[in-house]
Amino acid sequence: MCGIFGYVTVVPQKGGRAVLETALEALRHRGPDDSAWLELRDEQLECGLAHTRLSIIDLSPNGRQPMSTSNGRYTIVYNGEVYNFRELRAELETFGVKFRGFSDSEVILEAYARWGRNAFERFRGMFALGIWDRLERKLVLARDHFGIKPLYFTSGPGYLAFASEIRALLRTGFSSKTISRRAIASYLSTGSVSEPDTIVSDIAPLPPGTILEYSNGSVRTFTYWSMPVGPSTHTSMAAAVDDLRSVLSDAIRLRLIADVPLGIFLSSGIDSTTIASFAARTSTTPIRTFTVTFEEESFSEGRIAAETARRLGSNHCEVRLAGRDTLNRIDDVVRSLDQPSHDGFNTYIVSKAARESGLSVALSGLGGDEVFAGYRGFRQFGLALAIGRRTRRISKYLGRVASLVSQIGRVPHRIQKFADILRSGGSPSKTYTTMRSMFGLAQIKQLVHPEFAEDAPFLPITIPPGFDALLERGDLEPENAYSALELSNYLRDTLLRDADVMSMRHALEVRVPFVDHVLIEHVLRLPARIKLDSNVNKPLLTQAVGDLPNNVLRKAKMGFCLPFGDWLRGPLRPWAEEMLLGNPIRRLPFMNADVAADIWQAFLQGRVAFSRVFCLTVLIAYFDSHALSVD
Repeated sequence: MCGIFGYVTVVPQKGGRAVLETALEALRHRGPDDSAWLELRDEQLECGLAHTRLSIIDLSPNGRQPMSTSNGRYTIVYNGEVYNFRELRAELETFGVKFRGFSDSEVILEAYARWGRNAFERFRGMFALGIWDRLERKLVLARDHFGIKPLYFTSGPGYLAFASEIRALLRTGFSSKTISRRAIASYLSTGSVSEPDTIVSDIAPLPPGTILEYSNGSVRTFTYWSMPVGPSTHTSMAAAVDDLRSVLSDAIRLRLIADVPLGIFLSSGIDSTTIASFAARTSTTPIRTFTVTFEEESFSEGRIAAETARRLGSNHCEVRLAGRDTLNRIDDVVRSLDQPSHDGFNTYIVSKAARESGLSVALSGLGGDEVFAGYRGFRQFGLALAIGRRTRRISKYLGRVASLVSQIGRVPHRIQKFADILRSGGSPSKTYTTMRSMFGLAQIKQLVHPEFAEDAPFLPITIPPGFDALLERGDLEPENAYSALELSNYLRDTLLRDADVMSMRHALEVRVPFVDHVLIEHVLRLPARIKLDSNVNKPLLTQAVGDLPNNVLRKAKMGFCLPFGDWLRGPLRPWAEEMLLGNPIRRLPFMNADVAADIWQAFLQGRVAFSRVFCLTVLIAYFDSHALSVD
């Protein structure tokens, strides 16, 4: 796992050694084990590549990047893990390819040299990379199927630059540092900035499953993979369980490959217990498990996690956390955010503790809810669509109703959401945005000045090709549709992004077996009836595991959530009030400070949930610690 940066330019002042060294410094936290850069000049054209290394597979100098083929034509900088690299290596060796080391980086490079763009669809894992083709004078960027690994780029007359994190493009001068207005509304809606936007107006993410080629000053993109949505296959629960057990076991087995200490984030929930159970069956030595617990017992999952660890015979580590510890780290947590996010604190805390316990790699249960229908939204989405369709003819008149119930803290949030669903007209994107919203559309217009809310009638989300038509015809079940939306939006824009940036802040690699494209292609085609059960959460997954204890199966779902409600009323209150009531918010020209103050008071009086207050506080703190300008 690493940090990557690169550029191609015909503008001399845009590149050079100082730029590459600045990028390395900005990305040092992602790869503390090694770093290197390379300038490649060709007449007036210059390509610069930089890499910071977290050594996971092949710790020798043979895994060092930037890495070139033996003939010097292709040079790569790469971040991620391609877990099937051994199979690909064996295939390439049949064509006479000679390898110098044992890293997956070299396999990826040689695969591209052999198969070109067709190589990327062969990879099973997480990756973001840049490859310079010296012969064709072409830069190639590629990102994994689900966007597990981030990759950002910016371009202008005569140049294109890319990086693992936005901060590298800002510090090297390739970006204008101007805030995206639509990103502000997007963040307030969902608690994170949704792709295709970033918080900076002239920086864009490369979409998942996409290849970008830059040559002669022009950009071309190619999609090598899309979300597989469509009619469900006809199968029985027994057959589905047998098939899933094989696919899931393979996905977890591949992610246990490492040349450094590896462990598993273990909570009291189904997802992490599943991963630990399969890993224990596969491993020839006791696995390592890791749990964060809290002084606030209602949030602590330590007892059940410890029982699971004893049953599996794992080497278990438990770290106890108090609110005052979070207060001491809060400034570093905010500085670590590459983009504002209300959810990144969780991963920061657990990643820091895991790294300090000696782990370099950790397996996480991220994606289990989105793949196996673990949220209430899976049961609600179809009903919400039906309600919206019934009111489609009068939806344009219902905006007045939404405005009447929009005042934050005066009307329950559920009623506000219901009003937005009524005027959604049954649109899948509008319905999904409403269900996932932190602040409603009318509320966003109260919180920010009008020019920052002009793009917020309904904010854009990513929808797989043909999605709306399939739903309208009944060829796509609402439950599977909701899964595709969760995977394409909430998982990618919040959970995976936070997992990457916060784990890499502590030089920890997080692997996510449930976000495996082979696994998801399989599960998304299964009928909804075998994924939902009124008595057991995630019946398909739990039957595939087969031996989950009752204390895990029957426990009420809680997710990994820090007790921020208690902390905001206690040790974090001075920090929150400084952000919401003090100078930080008044330095932001787009925020309505009076409305923010009303929200804080409503929270203290129990009329607003802590998540909405925390979302707003993090946004203000982010801008207070990051030097960005407002257009």
